[in-house]
Amino acid sequence: MSAFIYSLVLLSLSLCILISPSISDDHFDQVFSDYSPSMAPMLSRSFPPSKFLYVNLGDHDDYSAEYDSYYRVVGIHSSRYQLCFYKFPENPVYTLGIASDFPSKWVWAANTNDPVSNGAAIYLGEDGNLVLVDVDDRVVWQTNTANKGVVGLKMLEDGNMVLYDANDKFIWQSFDYPSDTLLPGQSLKAGLTTKLVSRASNTSHFEGNYTLEMSPKNVSLYYKSPNSPIPLPYYRIDQSFASTPSKEFRYDVLVKDFDNPITSHTIQYTTTDSISSSNQELVKTSYDSRSSFLRLDYDGRLRVHTSPTPENGDWSEEFTLFKGEPLSRNQLGATECQMPEKCGNFGICYKGECVACPSPRGLMRWSDDCVPPTVGGYSGDDTDAK
Repeated sequence: MSAFIYSLVLLSLSLCILISPSISDDHFDQVFSDYSPSMAPMLSRSFPPSKFLYVNLGDHDDYSAEYDSYYRVVGIHSSRYQLCFYKFPENPVYTLGIASDFPSKWVWAANTNDPVSNGAAIYLGEDGNLVLVDVDDRVVWQTNTANKGVVGLKMLEDGNMVLYDANDKFIWQSFDYPSDTLLPGQSLKAGLTTKLVSRASNTSHFEGNYTLEMSPKNVSLYYKSPNSPIPLPYYRIDQSFASTPSKEFRYDVLVKDFDNPITSHTIQYTTTDSISSSNQELVKTSYDSRSSFLRLDYDGRLRVHTSPTPENGDWSEEFTLFKGEPLSRNQLGATECQMPEKCGNFGICYKGECVACPSPRGLMRWSDDCVPPTVGGYSGDDTDAK
């Protein structure tokens, strides 16, 4: 009975926090005059004095999101983005992430590689630190912004979640810490986050084998093979002008004509002297596709996903690197055969198809069990390639 009462108190506290899309000192005083984190210590659990607190309990939203995931809306949101705890079917653990408009796409994650349970909590302490704790109160993730003048937390219309001070200056922002996705205007930055990391699969809370990494002269895609201790590069996006190091790699979206909308999606290099900065167009659409994102997917492909309008919620894949779509300006053509896992660990790819499996007896017909030959013997299909 006592456990039931405790759950009801936490659920009530969670529901009252859903009143506002942003939390500040004044809003906290107004909305929480009858509630405070001191009510949560029922029985054995308590939280520090907080401006904002949400406990991951209660019903999931009525609609599923990307990858058939289920989620609980935390209460920090704009008209197009919202912070949620989400989980996959047949999987009991959760990631704290930002979802786009319906049907929701997951565009940012706080606790990749360290999912949490029912009863986990996210709170903004009175010291200004935003903290995610699991049900056992273990700190899973935090912004490290204690005592830096933070007065509030809000979600911006572009999907950037920010902690801000009394002058509305951003003390911390999610845009500085991308996971596998860049939203329009979001960047990889020297000195902050310089890479995107794919998911392990489309139903995984963990990082995968692919990365997109910014270096001083280019951006490269890497594959972390189980057979090699060093990540292997499989594609490189060069600067057009390489006289100075890059300091930023940004995904930009620009509507060129609002009367007859043509939208350009580009990747932008900004260099330390700005004179040699350059950009490359990925794709154009004949509609206003500012609702979009660039993602390094779990299969190692770089994709642009767009939605014609936030209202209709239909997403489409407008660009896919390694689908016969090379980048402009003499970039190396990106084909299916450049994908590291296209033909398993040892297969041979030709014109986008897996065609052969090497063996001591020569090239054999390719199959899913094509593996390197063993010492003193061989493996693979004995049938000659045709």
